[in-house]
Amino acid sequence: SNFMVDADEEINQKLKKIFLEVFEINEVDVNSTIDDVPEWDSFGHFELMMGIEKQFDIKIKMSDFPSMTSIPKIKTKILEYKHE
Repeated sequence: SNFMVDADEEINQKLKKIFLEVFEINEVDVNSTIDDVPEWDSFGHFELMMGIEKQFDIKIKMSDFPSMTSIPKIKTKILEYKHE
């Protein structure tokens, strides 16, 4: 099995779970952006960041919040934080 594929899939599953809990929605696509999810407003975004920090055990800089506007972008940032 390919480690990177497994790791990516694990991140996808964790992120999906956070999205469904934070926004109280039934499904989310792993390519979703802030424009695809009506519930993803500024308050929701803050909640989302908190959920991601907790789930992935990272501390996201406030200055990174505004750029984390899609699941692919969020994944890239999580990986950057994990490898610091």
